[in-house]
Amino acid sequence: CDRRQRQMCIETDPTYKIVIPKDDSNSNLTGVDIFTDEEINQITQSAKGYSYILFRLALATGLREGELLGLELGAVDLEANELIVRQALKSITVYTDADTSTKQTITGETKNKKTRTVPIPQSLISEIKTHINCQKALFFKNGLIYNDTDFLFTTEGCQPINARNWQRAWERLLKRAGVRHRKFHNVRHTYASKLFAAGVDLKTVSTLLGHSNIGITADTYTCLLYTSDA
Repeated sequence: CDRRQRQMCIETDPTYKIVIPKDDSNSNLTGVDIFTDEEINQITQSAKGYSYILFRLALATGLREGELLGLELGAVDLEANELIVRQALKSITVYTDADTSTKQTITGETKNKKTRTVPIPQSLISEIKTHINCQKALFFKNGLIYNDTDFLFTTEGCQPINARNWQRAWERLLKRAGVRHRKFHNVRHTYASKLFAAGVDLKTVSTLLGHSNIGITADTYTCLLYTSDA
């Protein structure tokens, strides 16, 4: 500013604390961008390999991405029709020196640091059994024995599935299915929406989703609650 304009100049930005709302033009009327039944069928029909059962299990249980990738064979109880969610697969950056770093995949606690049990629909049991048999054959092919401590979902080399690689596979799956892209986490929102539509109470939904408190569930799915009560 020159001397004549100095009195009119603002030296600090008065809008720096303002948060610009996200563009929700692509969201549906519920406020969380869920998948329609038609889209679910398209994805199911287009899924191949472990992507098929991983998607089906996500839709049937509402597990987070890391919880699904971190599931061990021993956490699947097909007699009781339930999953025991006790850990999550995570990607971390390990620095070997000031200029060098590598990405590593490790198991850690769930988001709320608690173990929970989630029911599996009876209709999915036979498909999970088929997947487990494929995993046993895959491990045998690699000279390994498939044990309870091995992951339910692995690469062809029997290694944990890196989250970023799964995200790429998910993007390809949606494109192949002709479904508008949404994050894999939106499958979890879809699961919650179906629970509310079926009349499941808020406390039960919160427990199944593994939220640390019921308030998180209520805040996240306010519009779904309003819709289900209508």
